[in-house]
Amino acid sequence: MKGDARVGDEESLPTDNVAFWNRLARIYDWSVSHFGRGYGELADKILADLGLADRVLEVGTGTGIIALALAKSAGTVVGVDLSPRMIAVAQKNAVRSSLKNVSFEVGSAYELHAGADTFDAVVMSNLLHVIERPGRALLDARRVLKKEGRLIAATYCHGHGLMARCVTASMRLSGFKVYHRFNTESFRALLISSGFEVLSFEAFPGMMPLAYALARTAE
Repeated sequence: MKGDARVGDEESLPTDNVAFWNRLARIYDWSVSHFGRGYGELADKILADLGLADRVLEVGTGTGIIALALAKSAGTVVGVDLSPRMIAVAQKNAVRSSLKNVSFEVGSAYELHAGADTFDAVVMSNLLHVIERPGRALLDARRVLKKEGRLIAATYCHGHGLMARCVTASMRLSGFKVYHRFNTESFRALLISSGFEVLSFEAFPGMMPLAYALARTAE
């Protein structure tokens, strides 16, 4: 994306509204169970596309809902989130799940702690529209992916028509900040400009359409 800083820049990293996500951590699981009806279906689709991936990284894991679902079939799952309070809840959820192959850590999507060519898959679910520099995050996702690795990215399209824009405007009252109002075309273009080949792309309808992409590093 034009104007995005590149990994390794010495400027300070954006905070991406971390104070809001810290406040939301306490009630996030409750809100998803009451209003996030698509989470289960999304996790199932990600599982189907990943298959039996050995090492999986979820960036923007929140309280670990999707990471814990993926851990039931993946070899190892690591969840990363910028919000310490979200990660604290995710760690408690992991203990309750009794799953031993999932771990959570505080970290930035722009400077992942993993080395190059580490993961078979990177998942970014409902992340890219709520961070300041999605292109920068995608560049670091490319860095940590193995050569034949896959990226799964799903994001709500806040720029898809008047209804979506109105919903976005009302969400601001709660402190929810949308940095990018993607539509399906601009979301796909972001992935391609960040060095990914889009293997499949779907848009799920609704007041706030969800764009879902399966991609790999472009040759």
